Amino acid sequence: KGGGRKGESDLVKMMRQLSVCEYAEHVGEEECERLVAAGEAWIGPLRVDAANPFQAFVTCKGLPRDVMVQDLQLRNRAMHEDLVCVRLLPSSPGHQGNAGEVLRVVEERHKTTVVGHLEPYRGSHPPHQALFVPHDGRASPLLVPAATCPPSLFEPARPGGEAPRVDLYCAEVVGWERGRHLPTGRLDRVLGPAGDVDAETNALLASNGIDTRPFGPDVLACVPSDSWTIPPEEVAKRRDLRGGGVRICTIDPATAKDLDDALHIQRTAAGWEVGVHIADVSHFVSPGTPLDAEAYARATSTYLVQYCVPMLPHTLCENLCSLNPKVDRLAFSVIWQFNDDLDITDTWFGRTVIRCCCRMDYDTAQSVIESNLQGRPVPPFSDKYRPEEGIRQEEVEGDVWMLYQISQKLRAKRYRDGEGD
Repeated sequence: KGGGRKGESDLVKMMRQLSVCEYAEHVGEEECERLVAAGEAWIGPLRVDAANPFQAFVTCKGLPRDVMVQDLQLRNRAMHEDLVCVRLLPSSPGHQGNAGEVLRVVEERHKTTVVGHLEPYRGSHPPHQALFVPHDGRASPLLVPAATCPPSLFEPARPGGEAPRVDLYCAEVVGWERGRHLPTGRLDRVLGPAGDVDAETNALLASNGIDTRPFGPDVLACVPSDSWTIPPEEVAKRRDLRGGGVRICTIDPATAKDLDDALHIQRTAAGWEVGVHIADVSHFVSPGTPLDAEAYARATSTYLVQYCVPMLPHTLCENLCSLNPKVDRLAFSVIWQFNDDLDITDTWFGRTVIRCCCRMDYDTAQSVIESNLQGRPVPPFSDKYRPEEGIRQEEVEGDVWMLYQISQKLRAKRYRDGEGD
């Protein structure tokens, strides 16, 4: 791949090709706009071929097929995902009809944080820089200052000695100057030895831009204490669903810590009432605050096999914004009224105060359903899932069973009406 001597790695071949690269100066913004307006150049995102890092493609509106940029010199310092201005090259035996060259990087969109390992760079003696090799084949290698690297990296291998340990690093892309054959980078942190579960997990998170840093003091200052309770004036603004025969339950994985949704069902004179309740996180996240900015940047909680990287501090995720049983919580709810034919007769949306009477996991809820289907008693709930005092297990069982029956009837009704699943 990419040409070169037999047996060479892609990295060695890339370094050999880069050593003779002379990059053209990027055209100016006005010249780029003129060429595009004249139909002599096009703009589109550049994507590097992970299997062949010497080759890249640019998808341009108005061209029947992608522009192929066939080597590093023609790519002219553009990196994977950059928005570039390209010009087609004249057709020749060496260039296919869709071959092109990058004239300008219109917008830098490449990842600025990359994960990889270090290798000695043999371009200078004594070494004043090292080679950072990204593990994503589409990312460009980086030159990083030798002073920031472990001294052992530059020690010669001892004959018959153990292979040196390979550590994973997170690095920041600094930039790519015209006079440099590689972009420069800066080591951010060491992640640990390659092959180690924690190090590989951290590498996976870093390469996908997941922020694992602890929440800063300015963010934590926006969060109330764990002992926070709902003020009476807030209760007055909301529909109060505590008591009144409404049994609200959560059903989540057994290991779940943030219980963010719950449901209830009850018989009415006209049919059935079904409610779905979502934790009202917005009450605690005021617009324009450091907490709001942090939540916006993180976007979502990230669930891994062994742990979760939260979007919000634990006091919110696992306590105040978690619909834990036997405590009052703020929620945003939707409540449907059904007649006996399961037609929706009314829908209400609004902010509520709720109190979950019971937490269940999937196995417990499934046990209720299967026991009813098979006509046998439901096993007693474990202590963790026992309902609040004053609520009998049989009542919760009846709610789960009725929700299941209604779900089956609604599904059958959709099919009768010609709707797909």
